[in-house]
Amino acid sequence: MGQLARLAGRAAVALPTASFSMRETARAARAVGPGAVGPIIAIMAAIGSIAAIQGIGVLKHFGAEHLLLLMLPETIVRDFAPAMTALMLAAQVGTGFAGELGAMRVGEEVDELEVLGLDPVAYLVAPRILALMVLTPLMTLIGAAAAIAGAFGVAIFAYGLAPGNIFSSLARDITPSSLTEATLKAVVFGMLVGLLACQNGLSVREGAEGVGNAANRTVVQAILAIAGVNAVLTALLLGARW
Repeated sequence: MGQLARLAGRAAVALPTASFSMRETARAARAVGPGAVGPIIAIMAAIGSIAAIQGIGVLKHFGAEHLLLLMLPETIVRDFAPAMTALMLAAQVGTGFAGELGAMRVGEEVDELEVLGLDPVAYLVAPRILALMVLTPLMTLIGAAAAIAGAFGVAIFAYGLAPGNIFSSLARDITPSSLTEATLKAVVFGMLVGLLACQNGLSVREGAEGVGNAANRTVVQAILAIAGVNAVLTALLLGARW
């Protein structure tokens, strides 16, 4: 945690410096956005469909299938979408960043940047963290839309729930506060994924095996960090809503 905090501070300080590269930021953004949007939509649509099937399977015993419309949209937006999107980005983008920086460390490209007078944190780390912090909220909203579409598709076509009730439920339950909460979580999770990926990548020392280990550590640490931070944020934000 101390190393991550130190890296976060160095990256924040490096943003306005001459070593910060907008080209690297744009390249990282392409990996976070177009490179990850397809898998996120597919996974989140499947998660939404499964949640609807399980929810209706329980509620139909009480004749309360319509209550699904009160439960799923806000839960998906506030909790499922930010966490699952961040986990998908950690698995796809975070491992890529860790492997890329690890390969650069092994190939002494990081040392070459220092010889040229460029700060590796400003040139390599800050752009990747910034791209994740900016685009993770957008990917979260796309993932939430896919999950809600999957859930309500099941509700409409498999269980015959009225589409009109679904759209009125969306307008009622997806509030600015829920979108704000989802955005806050997504920014924090994106920062965590970026920090972990860059920290593990830059710490590689033992060649090709170390690059693979860095990618693996990134996924494991991101899962643990996102789960823990999500629990804390959910408790704090729920208390704030009360």
